[in-house]
Amino acid sequence: MSRILTTIEVLTVEDAEKIIERYKQRWYIEQLFRLTKKQGFKIEQTQLKIGWAIRKLYLLVLAAALKVMQLYLAYGVEKASQ
Repeated sequence: MSRILTTIEVLTVEDAEKIIERYKQRWYIEQLFRLTKKQGFKIEQTQLKIGWAIRKLYLLVLAAALKVMQLYLAYGVEKASQ
């Protein structure tokens, strides 16, 4: 049995299902940021100094990270790791 601790008031099963769905979406966002940072593309280690170059790099990295996330979802990797 799994538990989710939340400060949101839960009165019905539907409320609980909505909260679970929110946490699932949050997990995907966290995984996407993880991919762009330390455990993936390591974007924080870039030596770029110009704002437009950093934005351009981040957009390229984000597009690649989204493709990786799509592959994870397509192959059900997140379900196997739970």
